[in-house]
Amino acid sequence: MDFTQALDIKVNEIETPPLLPEGTYIWRITKLPIGRNSDSGDWTFLDFNCVAVAAEDDVDSDELEEYGNLSSAFGQVSFIASTDPDRESDSKRTLDNIKKFCLNTLRVDADEDATLGELLNNTVGAEFYARAVHEIRKNDPDIIDLRVKGWAPLD
Repeated sequence: MDFTQALDIKVNEIETPPLLPEGTYIWRITKLPIGRNSDSGDWTFLDFNCVAVAAEDDVDSDELEEYGNLSSAFGQVSFIASTDPDRESDSKRTLDNIKKFCLNTLRVDADEDATLGELLNNTVGAEFYARAVHEIRKNDPDIIDLRVKGWAPLD
């Protein structure tokens, strides 16, 4: 799309495209995880960007055809932790969840004494099963977000 050309489109001509149908897909991590902080600085996030590469039998084939090419079916797996030093146990739990996601779900190959950074560097291209779930945004019910939930390893 060229946004400069899109400026001439009348807003009443812009239609909401179909959503990726809910169901189970094989997802692939597309790039290195991205760390970010909330605007308030109270929370830190680690986001794994992924794309659906194949649909399983529980996905409605008619809805999938209407959606189109899976190459535009982007999702994200996110982990969140508090930056508050008094909530250290929560941060440790988040780190453990990231480790388990990398080792148990993505099946990242790593030495026993590998660092978390080394695990994360090996996630690009890793594939896993997960469900695409529609979630209505709490602060704007007109927006439906796609969530990638219920991860499982391919094997």
